[in-house]
Amino acid sequence: MWIQDILHMTLMISFYRLVPTKGAAFGALNGLRMGLSETKDMAWSKPRNVQILNLVTRQGATWANTLGSLALLYSVFGVAIEKARGAEDDINTVAAGTMTGMLYKSTGGVRGAARGGLAGLALSGLYALYNNWDHLKGNPPTRY
Repeated sequence: MWIQDILHMTLMISFYRLVPTKGAAFGALNGLRMGLSETKDMAWSKPRNVQILNLVTRQGATWANTLGSLALLYSVFGVAIEKARGAEDDINTVAAGTMTGMLYKSTGGVRGAARGGLAGLALSGLYALYNNWDHLKGNPPTRY
């Protein structure tokens, strides 16, 4: 049983490491887009290049931090709910997504937490539906 726990924690850690990298890449592309649009009236020169690089760096770091925080919260909630319930199913996924959204947006008050919870519920619910689509259609699973 402890081998399964180690494997599960290893998968969660790799998930937590992979998500910020994707966030950094998305943020860098977003920063490039913003930099090019904000400096379109400037001639190609060192100040324009520096401004574009600043936006790429700032946006990459911001998105990596945001998605990394969300991944860590989701992983912690997922493991805690699984240990508390003693089951590994889609209820854990949806509950972890909802709780992650609520906690992440809790600084916005009750309304912010409710909006974050709804966003987490919607995203994790869509993931659970996608993950079980074959089962819902009555077909045997093709993924193991």
